[in-house]
Amino acid sequence: MGRHSIGRNATVKERTVPFGSRGQYSREEQTKEAARRYFLKMVREVCPEVLVDLRDTVFPLYQAWAKQALRQYQPRLAGIAHPVFRSYRLLQQESPELAAAIAGWGKRFHLEGELAKQPEWHGEQWYEDARAESLWPWQQALEALYVWHWLPDGSQLRESDPPRWPELSTVEYGSRNRVTLHLEFAGYVPDQPPTASAYVRQVLAKVKANLREYVEWKQGRAQVSGQKRTARKCAPEHFTWLAQRQVWGWSDRQIADGHRTRTSLVVTADTVRHGVRLAAQLIQLKLRPFQRGRPRSQK
Repeated sequence: MGRHSIGRNATVKERTVPFGSRGQYSREEQTKEAARRYFLKMVREVCPEVLVDLRDTVFPLYQAWAKQALRQYQPRLAGIAHPVFRSYRLLQQESPELAAAIAGWGKRFHLEGELAKQPEWHGEQWYEDARAESLWPWQQALEALYVWHWLPDGSQLRESDPPRWPELSTVEYGSRNRVTLHLEFAGYVPDQPPTASAYVRQVLAKVKANLREYVEWKQGRAQVSGQKRTARKCAPEHFTWLAQRQVWGWSDRQIADGHRTRTSLVVTADTVRHGVRLAAQLIQLKLRPFQRGRPRSQK
């Protein structure tokens, strides 16, 4: 990670945060999804015009289509909307015009997913799966349109200033995961050694040893199943910079100047360049080449 400089001599290390599950181990998909959610959060905070445009330009089209399509696409279960209303791939087939409007919105603000690099070994469905994955910004937009239209609190999210992305349901990690460890140790006899305090220390040492063995066993199983330590970290500023690059077309120097104006911290253009690329790679976003000239002002 780079370092921010304050004044001429003082420096402060970039603050980094992990992306993924709240546990010590995380799957790559968890890391990527968490980073994408954070990026979209920064888009709303830094470039609110993105969500305003989605609401004012695309939502009326979605609303009109959904009212008509409801007669055609009846859900199999009461209270559950048909998948076509929230699946971009299905929408491309059933309503190409609306899908194109969403894609047009994404392209206006350079929110386009990057196709993953082809692995050396892959199945026949790899390309289709990778292409579907690359549609994630437009899928997120469709999720917002779906929530704004269908859910009870959708209008509140839609009419917020600026409009809000749908909130993901909170998940309690491990709250229902109960484990019983069976331990055997000699009982405590008050009139015989060891003393009470020594006895407690001996028993606690045995409990810690058994817990450590259990944790190591679970970590081993996590690694075998493809999980990795949640060690992939990015500075939150990287996603702010990425939003400015994608939406406003700012150069590395312009982003660095804007960062100094906003935070009074000095960063180099090289630090910005590295951070923007790192964030874009993590969330698989097609990086926009910067435009030379004066930067666009925030709205």
